Amino acid sequence: MGPPIMGRYLARRLLQMIPTVLGVLLITFLLFNVVGGSPASMVLGEHISPLALEDFDEQRGFNKPLILGRWAATRAWADAAPEPRRWNPGEHSLPLKFALRPQTKYRLILEARAVSGPGFPNIGKTTLRFFQTLEKIRPNFPMIGKNQAEFSNDWKIIALDFQTLEKSAANDLCLAVEGGPLEVRSIQLRRRMDSVLDTQFFFFLRQVARLDFGTSS
Repeated sequence: MGPPIMGRYLARRLLQMIPTVLGVLLITFLLFNVVGGSPASMVLGEHISPLALEDFDEQRGFNKPLILGRWAATRAWADAAPEPRRWNPGEHSLPLKFALRPQTKYRLILEARAVSGPGFPNIGKTTLRFFQTLEKIRPNFPMIGKNQAEFSNDWKIIALDFQTLEKSAANDLCLAVEGGPLEVRSIQLRRRMDSVLDTQFFFFLRQVARLDFGTSS
């Protein structure tokens, strides 16, 4: 077998290995990231602080979207309310587990509805807004009650994007309800990533390319 034939044979064998290597990488990613999820609680213990869990996920890429995406969950907020909460007009505070990152974009997502009933004549003008100073926020949530003649108390998904200031934000988010009471069924807080490729999958691929498999504990 001459050198040209041997070269073609080796090139063909290398090309045949590419699907196998990619398959092994994909299965490894699925086993460790999709099926297993973040092992932070198992490694550090159940009684460790949420900030320590967040730091653990940050070092290992678990606090990012899975494949592609702009928004990722943060351990700064955990909605543990067993049933919908009633917010009357006035100020309401969402206590965070730790301060938000400075100069970072976040999205607060609420599933809420306006509440009708005797004694609530202004329910159709119910709005929700931040009342502490944050950069680049929309001034108000969309109107939650009626927008025409008919009143609507359907559940609505309400999202508000904001960016924290240069210094670390306070340990709570402060909201103001105006016009009438709200019933809030769920609250989520998401952190915006710098790129749609800033995800667990591409973090994993960069680790493999550097032969960097992280720390074991």
